[in-house]
Parts: sequence; structure tokens; C-alpha cells
Amino acid sequence: MTAPQPLQTARALGVFEALPQILRAVLEGGLWRALPGFTLSLLSVDQVGRPHTALLSLGEVVAEPPAAAPLPDGVRFGLWPSSRAVINLERTQRGALTCVLDATFFQIQLSHVRRLPDAVGLACFAAQVEAVEAQRVTYAQLQTGITFALAADAAEVDARWAAQWAALRADA
Repeated sequence: MTAPQPLQTARALGVFEALPQILRAVLEGGLWRALPGFTLSLLSVDQVGRPHTALLSLGEVVAEPPAAAPLPDGVRFGLWPSSRAVINLERTQRGALTCVLDATFFQIQLSHVRRLPDAVGLACFAAQVEAVEAQRVTYAQLQTGITFALAADAAEVDARWAAQWAALRADA
């Protein structure tokens, strides 16, 4: 009997110190209309170490303009003020954004998370991109991550996201 061979379960595409171009294009482009339903998960940790997830649309996240080396890239995002993530991020100043894009799982490690002035009904934050990990599996292709379909009036939501995106982008 031969010993079982380990499965090649994942192929890491790399760990990056800045946003890969495909992520930058999506996060700085205001593409919620072009990528309907695209969702990012914001992970934070509560005071006893339990992870929590907040789901964000492209109308609630924006990449800051590219930083000149050696400064890190940055992102801004808005959360409902009553979200547990607001408390967790203020306490730890760390988090992670995850998404699936181009058959790749991305995890953006965030540090130096800081509260910005609230805008358009959101608790706004800015964070430094500490690292970005990109992964694909060799035996199956990721089709999507978490996606949504709008249940409310799409025009109303579109207008709200446009205002939120503009507020997050201001002075970036």
C-alpha cells in the first residue's frame, strides 16, 4: 500500500504589499453599476475574539489614490453606525476585506483603521493596506463570492451609493 499523496489544495498567487491592479480598478472606479451584486466582506473581531462580518457593496468602499512608495495603499469604507464592526474597528484598528474577483479569492489585511467624520448617514473609516493575499484552487474555479440582488427601488439605492461613494472619495 502506498502512502496517500497530499492534494494540492490551493495555489497561492502571492502576497502583495499593495492592491493588485484588478482590485484597484474595481475599488477606485465606482463600479457598483457595472458589477451589480458584487459584495466585499469586512471582518472584525470583538472583545472576546469572535469574528464578525459586515457586508459592503461597491458603493460603500473606495480605494484611495495610489500611494507613493514606500507609503502603503489605503481604502475608505462606510458602515451603518449601529454595526458591531464600528465598535470592533475602533477598538482594534485592524480588519480584513475579502472578495472573489476573476476566479480569485482576495483577502486585504487592514491596519491603522481610523474613524473619519461621519457622512451621508455612515460611520466612515480609512485604513492602510497591510497586505493582500490572492488564492486560487487548482481543481475548481471560483465563480462568485457573496452576491446580492436589490430588493428595494434600484434607482433610490443607486443614488444613495453615488452619494456615499462621493463622500468617501472626498479628500482622499
